[in-house]
Parts: sequence; C-alpha cells; structure tokens
Amino acid sequence: MSFPNPKHDLLGFGIVAVDDLIELATFPVSGSKQPFQAKQRQGGGNTGTALVAAARLGARCAYGGLLGTNDLADFIRAGLHAEGIDILKSAAPAD
Repeated sequence: MSFPNPKHDLLGFGIVAVDDLIELATFPVSGSKQPFQAKQRQGGGNTGTALVAAARLGARCAYGGLLGTNDLADFIRAGLHAEGIDILKSAAPAD
C-alpha cells in the first residue's frame, strides 16, 4: 500500500550513537599510556549513518527512536537537524 505524497521517504528507528575518535602518534605498546594528538566527536550508529547517507542522496528522512535529555542526545539532535533529518515528537522522552 502506498500513500500519496508522504512527508518522508525514509523513517529510521534504531540506534544512533556518538563516536569519540582519538588520534595517536603511534600504536601504543600493550599496557602503556601516551597522550593523544587530536580528538573528534561524530554521530554514528547504524540508523543514524543510514539516515544521513539517504538524506545526502536527496531522501526526505526522519528519526523516530528515543533520544535522551543529556549533552550527547543534544549532539545527535543537532547533527540530524544539520543534515535535514526530522526528529519525530515521539523521539523525545516523556516528562
């Protein structure tokens, strides 16, 4: 069954994640410690990555999973919004 003129082409439910990437000068020796050269935070997770890829290819996308109320959830919200991905109201936790 198809619906005429749907608002979204793709609706994602599932995992969106925050990935913290740490750059080291060399691969560490087992049990050692070393300072990192740089760090970068990116959005990830299977659902988040698929939605971003589809949105960049022109699909109208939305995320319908549950997001928390902390700074990591805010980071995900900002990233999805920047990619033009709608976040459904059901994605906000209940008060």
